[in-house]
Amino acid sequence: MATAPCPEPQGSAEPRVSTRDGMHVDPALRAAIDDEDPLAPDGPDGIRRARATTVVPPGPANPPPHDGVPFPGDARTSRASIPSFHTPIVPRPRIDALLDEVVRHPVTLVLGGSGTGKTVALAEWARAGTPHGPVCWVSLTGRDATPARLVRLVREAAAATLGDSVIPAGESADALGDLLEAMAGRGAVLVLDDCDLACNDEAADELENVLRRPPLGLHLVLLARRRPPLSLHRLRVAGELGEVHVTDLTFTVDEADDLFRSRGFTLPPVEVQRLTEATGGWPAALALSALSLGRARDPLQAASRFTGRDPLVRSYVVAELDGLEPRQRDTLLFTSVVDAVNAPLAAALTADPGVADTLGAMTQANYYVADERGWWHPQPLVLEALRAHLVRTAPLRASELSRRAAAWFEEQGDLERAVDSAVASQDWDLVAGLVLDAVAANVLQVRGLPIPLRLSDVPAPVVLGRAQLQLALAHEAAQHRDHATASARLRWASTLIPAMPDRERAVAVVCHAAIQAGVARCRGDAPALVEASERALFEASRLEAGVLARVGDLGAVRRLLSVGELWSGDAQTALDLLESLTGSAASGGTEAARPDAFWNGLRALALTEMGRLRRARRHAEDAVAEGRRARPGQAAMGWLALARIALLQGDPALAATAVTQGQMSNREEDPFVSIAFRLAEADRRLETDEVARAEAILREVERRLARGTKPALSRLHTALRVEAELARRSVDRAQDLLDRAREQGRLPADLLLVASRTARARRRPGEVEDLVAPLLGRDDSVAGEAWVELALAADASGEEHRSLMAFARALDLAATEGLMRPFLRHDPRVGVLLAHHAAVVGTHPDLVEWLMDARAEDPEPPVPAQVEAVTQRERVVLAYLATMRSNDEIADELGISVNTVKQHLKSIHRKLGVTSRRDAVRMARRLNLVPRGQPGS
Repeated sequence: MATAPCPEPQGSAEPRVSTRDGMHVDPALRAAIDDEDPLAPDGPDGIRRARATTVVPPGPANPPPHDGVPFPGDARTSRASIPSFHTPIVPRPRIDALLDEVVRHPVTLVLGGSGTGKTVALAEWARAGTPHGPVCWVSLTGRDATPARLVRLVREAAAATLGDSVIPAGESADALGDLLEAMAGRGAVLVLDDCDLACNDEAADELENVLRRPPLGLHLVLLARRRPPLSLHRLRVAGELGEVHVTDLTFTVDEADDLFRSRGFTLPPVEVQRLTEATGGWPAALALSALSLGRARDPLQAASRFTGRDPLVRSYVVAELDGLEPRQRDTLLFTSVVDAVNAPLAAALTADPGVADTLGAMTQANYYVADERGWWHPQPLVLEALRAHLVRTAPLRASELSRRAAAWFEEQGDLERAVDSAVASQDWDLVAGLVLDAVAANVLQVRGLPIPLRLSDVPAPVVLGRAQLQLALAHEAAQHRDHATASARLRWASTLIPAMPDRERAVAVVCHAAIQAGVARCRGDAPALVEASERALFEASRLEAGVLARVGDLGAVRRLLSVGELWSGDAQTALDLLESLTGSAASGGTEAARPDAFWNGLRALALTEMGRLRRARRHAEDAVAEGRRARPGQAAMGWLALARIALLQGDPALAATAVTQGQMSNREEDPFVSIAFRLAEADRRLETDEVARAEAILREVERRLARGTKPALSRLHTALRVEAELARRSVDRAQDLLDRAREQGRLPADLLLVASRTARARRRPGEVEDLVAPLLGRDDSVAGEAWVELALAADASGEEHRSLMAFARALDLAATEGLMRPFLRHDPRVGVLLAHHAAVVGTHPDLVEWLMDARAEDPEPPVPAQVEAVTQRERVVLAYLATMRSNDEIADELGISVNTVKQHLKSIHRKLGVTSRRDAVRMARRLNLVPRGQPGS
């Protein structure tokens, strides 16, 4: 579609005055502004035109605003003298100092569009500042684009400032060089204001000749709206060009405050800050805001409401539009429906394939600011005024342009800005469809985006009548932990979904179930989480291929399902789901299995529950490291897994650190993770014989478990309560807890293990084999604990050989997974079995030595008075020692021989003054050679 050019306004015989840095408005226009109608009837293309406005000098009957930012219509000057203004000027020492610095160069370029205050700044500096010589000022227009007129005006300015006696005669172009040489002899500053208007081929050539070799002693200052067609690069490279840009001329907050005070307003700092940010520090806009405050009954209230929709701002911007070429005017208006444009978006909005050239030219004229990504940004207040003008004068066109923008953003995958544009178009069906896409991207895919919904701009009946918007609000409420509101929104959406079109209804049903799953997770209801996730996946499987492509692979829902399965007690299914996502990722199908902190932490927890401690620890450490690098809030599961692994591997100190760090990183306040951390802390307290403290934590957790359904955590809570009763030798109470657990079904692995310990405490070793029999066929740390229980039961029954074989099998599994806990319990028979194993079987000597040292409970060795420096390689070996790996395993990990490992150990023992591996680790931690609590330490 070709652009509809905006013709000149019709039916007005008033003289037109093009504004530059602003204007004063005559009383008739003020009355029109007060009536909120400064616009003439519609033009042929449906866009109204501004009535021509007369810029009048303020006088006694029309007092000037005391705003310190005068308008060019305020100037009382000839074109060959420094402009003067009726309006008092607000001093800006910062600008004066800047001009003092840059005008030292032979040539200075001051570049700024309309209303940037460049003329005022230079004029005030010329009068009140410290120019480097007498200032000769020439104000140029398009009629001065000949060498002869340029020479005549420069001569007039020089004569007015320096006197006729120093001015050479002649008006030819050749006389310009002599004239400038004469001015240079007096150290003059020559200001050419609006030089870009006079730079046609002939005048530009004349200025080029001057710029190739500026007369020594002359300071030439070029003021321009757009970059003049002059070769300034050589001067820039040579360091002979000073430059002042729009950003230099904008008002700071303090300068804006001075401006308002000069007008008689004392605004709170927060309002001055807001107005400065809203105007971008644009001097003309601040002047208009001061004028607007002067018209208001309550200036403070007017300041809080001042925007680009203010009639004064709109009038100013409309007057600027009338001075543009039709193509430029259309570009500004049509692209104002978005905050910023690039070339493809601008082409879609204007239907002009060559719009990039127009944008480039208008950037040169300072109507836009271009960033490094290829996007053009108008001044914020101007953008708001343009948008208000377009909506006011051509609402149908504004709506159509917003729809075009929404379609373009949707094609680019930018749903947030697509929804913003759709809301601006007030096409509520389009808004609802885009919001549903945003909801689907957010709740169904891991890479979900924020759901943008400016409800203040959407009528309440529209919000209430569209299921898509209700789903978005339900998800928003769930994100803020407002479960009641989320559930209410979901119930209301379910009544609206049946009336939706078929394709959108199918997607809405999937999103509805996925949001329910999210609510269930936030409430800590694992069965409901599993049910809703499975329902979402089932409904998604029924989608048509084209619709399924829109919603993606539902990676976020699969993650939710794995979370639900884990906390329901089915770690194997949770792990299988994660593994299936990994396989899908390998074929390029999903982002859900990207190894981020959440994914690694979830996998580590599942592996821990399954007794795969070595693999679990690697994933937990990866989760913690990834959380430290990128998203600390997602590392909570990694820290939780690390805490539980550390307890199983006999490192309560690391467990304490992991619990502390994990609780700090649990920013989403996941109820499952939050309770699991408290249980890990209770477990650690039991390990360090703080039974009373552990029982207090367990009572607190019991109250929290009453909210929601968390089978896995409830079983762990029961197991720890049994352990606490055994620690107090309350065997009967421990048995009562187990009996109640049996009433709910078959005992899981963790309860079978505590049941076997209870049976031994009741002196019924014969029951142990039946209890642990389901666990003995496994090859993980759970089986390791079961074999220790069987060995102790056989020992109690006097079956020495059977006890020895069971204990050897337990050590095999412990060496594989780094399991230490069952060998460090306060049971003297474990120490006897370790010694017996070392004497008879002899396998895993390093591990057995470690365990016997740990059980010895000898005091920590004293720190040597002087510690010889430990090499980097020895530090690495120390780190592996802390994980209880054998010499062979350390050698394999480091790619060195076992003998080399032994040499390192010998050196470490000597330097640290210790005699055992355990003491080496303890001393290393005291000396911060292996930081306590560091993953992998």
